[in-house]
Amino acid sequence: MKSIFHFVSILVLLISAPMTALASGSDKNFKTLRVGVLQNHPIAKRADYKKTFIFNYSNLLGVDVDVTTFKTLGSLIDAHASGRIHYAMHTARSYATTDSICDCIKALARPVSQTGAVGFRSVLVSRKDLDVRGNTAKANLKIGYSRKESVSGWLMPNMALSLGQLGNFELREMGDVNGLVSAYGNGELHGFFGWLPVSSTDVNFDQTDLFGGNLATELNQSSDIDLSWWSNIVYFGPHAIHKDVPKKLKQDLTDLLLNMDSQQPGLLDIIEPYFSGGFTKSNESDYDALTKALNINAGIAVSEVELELSLRPSIIK
Repeated sequence: MKSIFHFVSILVLLISAPMTALASGSDKNFKTLRVGVLQNHPIAKRADYKKTFIFNYSNLLGVDVDVTTFKTLGSLIDAHASGRIHYAMHTARSYATTDSICDCIKALARPVSQTGAVGFRSVLVSRKDLDVRGNTAKANLKIGYSRKESVSGWLMPNMALSLGQLGNFELREMGDVNGLVSAYGNGELHGFFGWLPVSSTDVNFDQTDLFGGNLATELNQSSDIDLSWWSNIVYFGPHAIHKDVPKKLKQDLTDLLLNMDSQQPGLLDIIEPYFSGGFTKSNESDYDALTKALNINAGIAVSEVELELSLRPSIIK
């Protein structure tokens, strides 16, 4: 639970001037930072949050701020790729898609969860007595996944399957993770694709954290669970900027995000309500694996895909 201080600080932000602006006009010709958010984001849903966001970003960055609300990720992607907005809070999938379309945006920073997770790996869960990897896997093994819209349940596993890194399974779409775990527990499936959170050091999470720990009780009823494969890390979606934005403003935005947890906790509560651990700096290659998975799913040939296919002991407690 977030502290009362965080909520009080939101009110304080509304009535008090923030710290000295990071940028006092990083480019005289750049007047307004155009920001895009989805309609279900707190900034779009609450007028007071929107006011707080605009007030603080404008004062801290030294530019005017305009917020546009989008009904779908598709419309947000189109607006960012076309340059109609400069700055957006992306999902991992929407960022990778936008980057593929235009190569015109840059990930500045990505959020961290309260538990220290920076993203997740898609994993194949199976019984310990089964060989589910490579050419030695039996073709009649029934492996389930939630749905084809899922990054962890389908996109990342599909890349490994397409490249021959996993067996030729009998794949079954179960609709949602509850049905998936239930089918595995009653013996309908030999295994299933799920996800496991990953920390910044790639340690400290184990089988009990599958699906974020939300189905720990159900999974504990299934004995001899083994994590027999996992994907590259899929990092949480970043805050990204269009490359046409002045360099200094990009750096000031990055600094603002990286220091927000300690200096502007109330603002963090508004822009990242589900990630209260602050931000960490994005790297250029963070979303490469997901981009390649999206290309494979779309039928685009991928020549070189570097996959982490060996289960390293450091991951498991």
